[in-house]
Amino acid sequence: MRAYLETQMVDPGDDRPFCDVAAVKDANVAQYPMPAVVGCPHLAAIASDPTTLTAVAHHLGALPTVLGYTAWWSFAGRSEAREAQFFHFDLDDYRICKLFIYLTDVDAESGPHIYVEGTHRPAIVAQARQAWSGGETDFDAWYLQRLRKTDAEVERVFNRRPAILTGPSGTSFLANTRGIHKGLLPDSGDRLVCQVLYGVSPRIQETLEPLDLGTPATGHVPDWVVGTPTLDYVNRLFLRPAAPP
Repeated sequence: MRAYLETQMVDPGDDRPFCDVAAVKDANVAQYPMPAVVGCPHLAAIASDPTTLTAVAHHLGALPTVLGYTAWWSFAGRSEAREAQFFHFDLDDYRICKLFIYLTDVDAESGPHIYVEGTHRPAIVAQARQAWSGGETDFDAWYLQRLRKTDAEVERVFNRRPAILTGPSGTSFLANTRGIHKGLLPDSGDRLVCQVLYGVSPRIQETLEPLDLGTPATGHVPDWVVGTPTLDYVNRLFLRPAAPP
């Protein structure tokens, strides 16, 4: 998977055009375009694995829909964190769950995923809201309107030590990113991670016509990922059976 992605162009997130990953290591983050990620070897198969889908469906309370594929590099040695390297939470859909796969070794110094356990639960947020010294309106402004939050603020508000998810290349985990989380700014060692977003409604985050199987763009995607009505439903926004000859 990593070898494939390293042949693809990336978006450096500024005014520069898409380019080779080696040319953007002065950036904090470089993201791959979604069509390239959809066609990444093994990813659609992992995302459609029955064990994974069963766990996601149990958590969401419904058969999931894949709402997005993402892969990006986080580069070490930057002077300050940017964007999702600060604590935040996601509102991609009414109910969400994300599958993360590390494609590089990730230790405490190379940008691990940091998650404040329990903060996806409404009761925990409500408790913090009631205890907020500035009143509930002020809490709402901090929680809902301030997209990025500092480490000190999160620790003070929720009084919870975050989990640090490390592991060798190939490590994967599911997370409900309605909870407070971030990707730590790497100190040493660049991090490559891919992500699959699951939701319960077709709130696609990026307009993309479903890709036909059996084409060069989907050459690494097995036919079985849309081979049953269930899997066809799960993957319908991004993949569809090969067009008839």
